[in-house]
Amino acid sequence: MLSKITFHRAIHCLAMAACLGAWISATPAQNREADSQKASVSKPVYQSGDQQIAANETAASDLVTISHSIFIEGHAKQSAAAMGGSVCVDGTVDGDVAAFGGDVWLGPKASIGGDVTVLGGKLYASPDARILGRTLATTYFSEVYRQAFQTGRRPFWSLATDRGVMLWRVARLLGWFIIALLVILFVPVQATLAMDRFERDFARILLIGFVALIVFVGLLALFSILIKFIIGIPLIFLLLVSLIAMWGFGAVAFYLTLGRWLVRHILKRPVPMAIYALLGLILWSLLSFIPMVQLFVPYIVFIFALGISLATKFGTGKPWFTSPTEKPVVTVA
Repeated sequence: MLSKITFHRAIHCLAMAACLGAWISATPAQNREADSQKASVSKPVYQSGDQQIAANETAASDLVTISHSIFIEGHAKQSAAAMGGSVCVDGTVDGDVAAFGGDVWLGPKASIGGDVTVLGGKLYASPDARILGRTLATTYFSEVYRQAFQTGRRPFWSLATDRGVMLWRVARLLGWFIIALLVILFVPVQATLAMDRFERDFARILLIGFVALIVFVGLLALFSILIKFIIGIPLIFLLLVSLIAMWGFGAVAFYLTLGRWLVRHILKRPVPMAIYALLGLILWSLLSFIPMVQLFVPYIVFIFALGISLATKFGTGKPWFTSPTEKPVVTVA
């Protein structure tokens, strides 16, 4: 039960985070039929590697694909999500249906027990299709979503000539470089302490970050359940703010450490911290071009960022909690 709830909430949180700053066009269930009649229905074509649930088959677990599509004519007892692919339903899905960088096609026999989420694609729904939950569909950033999940199957040289992918990578690099400059400008001592601790306790920080990720996912699922009691809304807000703060500071420390390591082994002379950040970002961006590696790059940075922020207390080295029995030390001049 918990895994099902976690899957559903993770899809919802991913949808909210991915759409942040974009114009979201939400299609209410009552207006779905009118909108569907205006759209030209185009059923996806089955290809090798796609998942298929035939009319006489039943899928007991969640269906998740990357760079492939899902075709359901039978019964899916849980949810279906395609990343870089489409979801075609002309059967029954008890849970949610989501497509990131793909389309969702709902035939006349489609029955969806949960929500339908489409990011970077289109929703084609027959007037006879049933959706018991809510629908969220937006075509904004369609190429970004498609490239994010489909470029792993493409060679390096095709990526290097893809204008959309390169513009997105350059914008992301510049954004992180600006964040790094702000950290270096306002908290240079804390950033240096975090870098030193990262180099000394590499394995421990990795373990702390991995455990923290599991804990945060559990808390996110728990707080999502508490939304109906109102208290879950501020708890989720505080949790997301904490994650963003840890991600920002920890990722900058990660890139700084990577850049300092590169300078130490190549230039062999000290340079400004801004150069560390720039070199670290460039090196990590180049690594993300390697097929399959790019799928894990964001998660690796995020895990290390959580570990660095928690292990170093945001570079302060101070304990998270102070015992009430401890007395402050007073120095008399």
